[in-house]
Amino acid sequence: MEMVELSLIEDAADNRELKSLVSRHFQYTNSPLAKRILDDWSHSVEQFIKVIPIEYKKILHEEKMAQLNQKLETVERDY
Repeated sequence: MEMVELSLIEDAADNRELKSLVSRHFQYTNSPLAKRILDDWSHSVEQFIKVIPIEYKKILHEEKMAQLNQKLETVERDY
């Protein structure tokens, strides 16, 4: 457990991605459970837990910071 972080699905992009995954699962399998989840998505999404390795989250954060710094440098050069 010390290697992962647990969180709710609160980010809109995570919500869309999860719904897309469940939708595709339903398309391919016709799963009754996937259908119930999709039919009541606003409630069902609250039941999911996002599990992300801490090291992976750090890498994602570093990449976002690098992109932000690059944008700032571009803006500073323009002025």
